[in-house]
Amino acid sequence: MKINKIIFENGFTLIHLPFKGYRTAYFNLMLRVGSFADPKDKEGLSHLVEHVQAEKVLGYLRKTKDGRHIADDFSAVSYDRRIELSSTFHRRSAKTAFFALKEGINGLVDEGLLETERKRVISELGAEMDSPDSRHWHQAKSAAFGLSDDRHLVLGNEKTVSLMTTNDVRRHVDRTYVGQNMVLVVAGDFEFALANSLAKQCFGDLRKGRVAKTKKCRHFAGKLRKPGRDIRRTTFSWLAPFHDVKQNLKLSAVLNGLQERLKESVADPLGIYYLSVDMIVYDRFVWVTIHAEVSSDVLKKYLSLCKKKIEGYADGLTAEDYMVQSEALATDLDMIQDFPKDAGREVLWNYLMFGDLFDPGKLSELCKETNDFNESKRMFRRIVCREPFIVIT
Repeated sequence: MKINKIIFENGFTLIHLPFKGYRTAYFNLMLRVGSFADPKDKEGLSHLVEHVQAEKVLGYLRKTKDGRHIADDFSAVSYDRRIELSSTFHRRSAKTAFFALKEGINGLVDEGLLETERKRVISELGAEMDSPDSRHWHQAKSAAFGLSDDRHLVLGNEKTVSLMTTNDVRRHVDRTYVGQNMVLVVAGDFEFALANSLAKQCFGDLRKGRVAKTKKCRHFAGKLRKPGRDIRRTTFSWLAPFHDVKQNLKLSAVLNGLQERLKESVADPLGIYYLSVDMIVYDRFVWVTIHAEVSSDVLKKYLSLCKKKIEGYADGLTAEDYMVQSEALATDLDMIQDFPKDAGREVLWNYLMFGDLFDPGKLSELCKETNDFNESKRMFRRIVCREPFIVIT
């Protein structure tokens, strides 16, 4: 697959993935600014702005005949380091899709719309803080990034959100919604020249600006325990330096095997119905987590057994085990490259994490290389076979 990329003079990046024969295309406008860039005493501002943007995009789409089907699939999501506006669209509706995004990212908003979205966010806050899972992940991420324990990472809090004004929204957009903070991925059966022309019309006049400042990762270790109910939510966490996409693939294969091993040797014997191993790459750091829900009566046994099995997995990992997981990962990537939406998201995420373009097919080939086992095992030991930070709620 040939991936086209162009960076405009204002820093705006357009990435185009050609897919012949598909009527449905996909766009994802990723803004490299999230809750970590919220000003002090304005926690939740990025998330509120994302709500406003989504409603403006949907309002534009619903006014046009060919935009209604785009609105049905439109998604807007806020994270700590980015905001994503995405949807599928018919290839003949490309112009409508691009101009809807343009409408969404301008900083003009009326008080009525802002008030509606403030109420929505405050309602979300209540639901989030009533959820044990959400509170638990908040504790884990606060610990990982050295944030105060009472600050919700994305949604902010009711006090800050209720006081936000249309001027706050406008200033935030003017400051952060600049060319250098935006990457647009489009994937489908239409020419790069058309995508380039539409992108220039809609985003070429944006101010270049500066890349938004964000919080840096740091090493951490220790234990945080909060009183809870009979079901305890537990997370083992490790944060360690990370460098490139090859490391990403190698560690992903090893961790997939670890997840299977922990389910077989820890979760099933103890009757734990949920256990997952996740990996997130931030800047030059990787955050590895093992998340499980454990009944109180087996909590001590789980913690002890889990630590023991993690160390044992590293000792017993074989090249054959590694190849099985690598081939499974390669198969997933082979499937991804066949669909515009899946391929577009994969390319965008790798570009965000590593600053380069990676064809899913090329990633699949990297997974199949057989000479990386020993390095992968050493990397697993270096990152995961250390004292973890454990959160129990």
